[in-house]
Amino acid sequence: MIFLGYRLIHWRPAFFLAGTFLLLTACNPTSFLESKKSLSVPPTKNWINTPNSTIPGSWKNFIVSVGDRVFFSVNSAKLSREARTVLDAQTRWLKHYRNLYVRIEGHADERGTREYNLALSARRAAVVHNYLLKKGILASRLRTVAYGKERPVSLCENLSCWSQNRRVVVVPTSSRGH
Repeated sequence: MIFLGYRLIHWRPAFFLAGTFLLLTACNPTSFLESKKSLSVPPTKNWINTPNSTIPGSWKNFIVSVGDRVFFSVNSAKLSREARTVLDAQTRWLKHYRNLYVRIEGHADERGTREYNLALSARRAAVVHNYLLKKGILASRLRTVAYGKERPVSLCENLSCWSQNRRVVVVPTSSRGH
């Protein structure tokens, strides 16, 4: 408590009022909007300036622009037509941002043994790795990791969850060690 004159003031309300005052006096909505206008990027290619994209070349921009994952059938490491379409878009994006490296993360659903799922997720990551190589992405920019069933994106005991976990996630990074 703080003693001011003849009154006692509790700490929490005092800090709340001081913080609210500073927040209201520091923010000027018109200058904030003007600064956003000056930061706008002129439109170039659709997959770079998509709605809700953040910084061009960022992981969030990658996800919003081209998607970061491809899915597989049960016990399979074969690329579907949809997966090849996503990987083709990722290849174009990665060719534009040549300074980025890529971590290719293989995953499997929770059915099967740990060893089997690690091997399956490694095969899935290798298939994506080889596809990106064939499309012109340098091997020095790529690194694969197999997680097996250790990092599920969805936890439940039904087909919809299992299908979400049979995936490869492509993660652009700025460092060679990924």
